[in-house]
Amino acid sequence: NKAKFKIDFSNRQEYGWLDDTGKLSEDYQVIPDNNYYQNLSYSVKSPIVWDTFVSPVNRLVHPAGLKNFADTSIQNNAEVKIGTGSTSLSTVILDVVNENNRVDAINNFDYVKDFDTLDNKSKNLQFTTKILTDFSRCISNRVLIHDDVSSEFSSAGFSDQDSVIEKISADFGNYLIQIVDPDTFDTQFSEVVVLSDEDDVVLFEKTLDFTTLKLGDIKTEINTSGIKSLVFEPVDKFNKDHDIKVLKIDFNTDLVGINTNSIGNVKQTGSNVEVTSGTTASIAEFARSDFNSLYANIYVEDSVTKDVNYNEVIVDFDGTDTSITQIYVDKKLSNSQSSV
Repeated sequence: NKAKFKIDFSNRQEYGWLDDTGKLSEDYQVIPDNNYYQNLSYSVKSPIVWDTFVSPVNRLVHPAGLKNFADTSIQNNAEVKIGTGSTSLSTVILDVVNENNRVDAINNFDYVKDFDTLDNKSKNLQFTTKILTDFSRCISNRVLIHDDVSSEFSSAGFSDQDSVIEKISADFGNYLIQIVDPDTFDTQFSEVVVLSDEDDVVLFEKTLDFTTLKLGDIKTEINTSGIKSLVFEPVDKFNKDHDIKVLKIDFNTDLVGINTNSIGNVKQTGSNVEVTSGTTASIAEFARSDFNSLYANIYVEDSVTKDVNYNEVIVDFDGTDTSITQIYVDKKLSNSQSSV
């Protein structure tokens, strides 16, 4: 073998292309789109569609941080019986990337014509078949709050299935509560008295009636923030709806005084009396000639210790003798020190 070398100040060697990047004639040349064409995506070639294999793949072999796709192949099995008979298997690969998506392809959107040209320049383009509409383009991830509806939702989750009837702020409240199941029309009626002081809430259930079955219980609770609430605890929390109606009777003033309203033959009297230590005071007085009986709800509070006491009193007068009966409730285990 013989070789001839040319000696010069430089030597040039033609290497050609180092790789195929940028060659538009190659079908696999694509533009990265941060979706299918990116370094952190992979495609599984199989006859199974993506919706079917994505769950097993993600559970078993899917690397965290990557995105998977499917190059689905269509297999066609055909029997050809010639002579002794044989079976041929042909495989057709379906390219999920359309040929129109080549990097060198020109996509025809629509035919247009110039309208109202100016100095040989296009001022307006009139489309033949396409209609363009206004749109809003988000160019940042900044969120503008238009309607804040966060107060309409609770973060307690499904564990909190009790309905808060009312937050307790007053010292006394007499509640008439009707609960109806809108599907079966089962009805429950409860009358409760709620006494509240600085540290505790006392619930006195006067009556509980229902048509077919009991729908739930009325109770009180104090959360970790110290908020007191009257709540309804359903028997079937997850399968039944309930319509609740409430009539509340309470005292709306602490001012000392008395006022009377007449409703037919009945007089409705409200009285607020302050009784000093070691004394006795009259709550209300009625003329003997204009009195037969009375029913009173009496709330008593110690202004020093803030202890509370609730009394229901019935007085009957037959013209000569007076009869009285009463019930009371408080949070003490011993007998009440207040009497009516």
